[in-house]
Amino acid sequence: GPAQVSTVLAYGRPQGRGLTPETAFSEDDEPGPTLSQYAGSKAAGDRLALAAMQSGEVEGCVVYLACCIGRDSKLLDPQRDVMRIRDLIEGNIPAIITSQAVFTYVYVKDAAKAIVRAAEKEGNGGGERYLVGDQRLVTNEFYDLIAEISGTPRPRFEVPAWLALSSGVVSSWWGRRVTGTTPTAPADLVRTAVGGNFLFDVSKSKSELGMTYTPVGVALKEAVEYIRESESQAPA
Repeated sequence: GPAQVSTVLAYGRPQGRGLTPETAFSEDDEPGPTLSQYAGSKAAGDRLALAAMQSGEVEGCVVYLACCIGRDSKLLDPQRDVMRIRDLIEGNIPAIITSQAVFTYVYVKDAAKAIVRAAEKEGNGGGERYLVGDQRLVTNEFYDLIAEISGTPRPRFEVPAWLALSSGVVSSWWGRRVTGTTPTAPADLVRTAVGGNFLFDVSKSKSELGMTYTPVGVALKEAVEYIRESESQAPA
């Protein structure tokens, strides 16, 4: 049956789960509270889809993807690239948010493979759920890896989480009401970045979908190369 594609952020962090490797949540845990408005809106759609699947009204499953990295057109669109990879490798971000949170990434080709395999798998049309992606990085490691691959030094300044959140709230309001543009640090993004670890177990996608996951360094290298290729081909 068809696969509803969602994000692990929409799964939310189940009660008492996801903050340490030992408490990583799985598909056996009921979804928990989300960290952002974006994730909350996705979660609402997932609940509607799952209810229809579990009642037999429609066939299908839900695939929850980690943060996708690789050759992806959204990297060229500042409105869609929430990770700001292009800005990072061009040196356009003066400061980053201080955060020891661990996030999980998945190579775009692995994500596509998981979606196809989930959709084609026999017997999972009643709302089976799959968590996809196992490449974990502390936020600081993410910035260091981009700097290493791109050759662009990481931003020099770090903003404390409490200040980033208050500034993000103000800049989101200012952006919506006054300038009509996306602020440098939207409050939704800041809340996610400082929301603490978000760890989950992907044993099910490995055993049922036969997934093996590409190292995040390979995915980030492809992302940086894609951005640079696109820039070199852009009209002067």
